[in-house]
Amino acid sequence: MRIKSYFAESVEDAMDKARIELGPEAMLMNTREADPESRRFGRYEVVFGLAASEVAAAAQTPIVAFPAATTTPPPDTLSREIAELRRQVDTVKRSMSRQTFQMRWTAPGASPEFAEQYMRLLSAEFSDECAHDLVQAAEARLNGSRNATPEEARDAVQTELESRFDAAANLGLSGAERRVTALVGPPGSGKTTTIVKLALKYGLTSKRPLQILSTDAFRVAASEQLRAYAAIIGIAFQPVESMAGLAQALEEASGKDLVLIDTPGFGPGDTEEAAELALFLSRHRLIETQLVMPATLRPAALARIVERFSVFQPARLLFTNVDETEALGGIVEQAIRTRLPLSYFGCGQQIPEDLREASKDELIRKVFEGWQEPALTAV
Repeated sequence: MRIKSYFAESVEDAMDKARIELGPEAMLMNTREADPESRRFGRYEVVFGLAASEVAAAAQTPIVAFPAATTTPPPDTLSREIAELRRQVDTVKRSMSRQTFQMRWTAPGASPEFAEQYMRLLSAEFSDECAHDLVQAAEARLNGSRNATPEEARDAVQTELESRFDAAANLGLSGAERRVTALVGPPGSGKTTTIVKLALKYGLTSKRPLQILSTDAFRVAASEQLRAYAAIIGIAFQPVESMAGLAQALEEASGKDLVLIDTPGFGPGDTEEAAELALFLSRHRLIETQLVMPATLRPAALARIVERFSVFQPARLLFTNVDETEALGGIVEQAIRTRLPLSYFGCGQQIPEDLREASKDELIRKVFEGWQEPALTAV
């Protein structure tokens, strides 16, 4: 058998390296923090083994091979090949995750009932760290009992999960004389569409005076889209091009019960522009800021966005594209990590129907009911 160690800053990255080099037949043998003398190569060491027969096969056969051709494959053929490659990668990742799961939870004395809950959380796309922490805390709730029934283990994990985050659909600061909410987030996160949904939901249904302000001077189309919607539904709309203009617009809108502020999508290179707007929003005593993110992103990507937009000091998290994913662990994990309540979910393109208030009970139910126990392979 061929044995090889891979070093990386995360276990997942090390697994990716092994998958690329050794292929899907590689067997995960051990994971651990790298020794001090090896730390320069990466924080974690992951050890994989490959049977001799598989080593020979890998040497003779490339992992991915396209037929020789003198012309570029047709677009539909290329799309199918890419889709198949992605499916194979996902299969390998799931297999490796299951092997990691077994190694962590099949030590002598480990509880198989809690091991099942751990795998359930991984399947919902909680990170390994968060899933492990939740299950350990849930096990402690039962005083470390190794004789818990499957139902008791599940109830303990649900109770622990429920205690870690909150959901509070609201706009504006609590106790303020009027509600002013700004939506911030990366490009393409769905802020503009969400502004329209919120305006329709709270402007028309409650029949309260409402104002939409747009600071997105970078995208003319965004302001025009908001202007068109505002004209259709009879809501006041005003674009602003500077912080001084925003301050004046807020003063002029003092008679409105609700003011919604659309902002540009700030990328990693827009630090200065983001900092200027963040400073203005944080100094205005009435403005509540909500961070908008797509639910389709993995926990690590969401965590990077949360870190980048921490300068805005958001009060709530709002997720879009919730209808495009069945794995909701990333949403819950960010609420746990940031200790910020979840506010609303964008669930489609219909306006305003596809906007829902975040619900703890619904999230927890989907995390557990949407899981199907995978067939685990022996390590």
